Amino acid sequence: MTTINKKVLTVSLYFIFLNCISFGQKPTENIPININELNIKLDSIFNPFNTKTSPGCAIIVLQNGKPISKKAYGMASIELQVPFSHQSVVLIGYSEAR
Repeated sequence: MTTINKKVLTVSLYFIFLNCISFGQKPTENIPININELNIKLDSIFNPFNTKTSPGCAIIVLQNGKPISKKAYGMASIELQVPFSHQSVVLIGYSEAR
């Protein structure tokens, strides 16, 4: 397995984990969130992938339907050295059983 494939797999597993733990959560309208601590935590998780040889991802953290943190990491095109951003177009893979 190549380094890029390992990084893609690791990022994918993070997203699956984060998605799973978000289900069934109670609304947090009265819980204060320290945005600086949140950003530090996000950076500690995703900075290993924030290189010119890593596929990218974009993250938005919402509270009560409003964005409280917005980050992008890695590259949209490793070959062309284009950084990933929230405007990056992503093709989602799929398969069809025949």
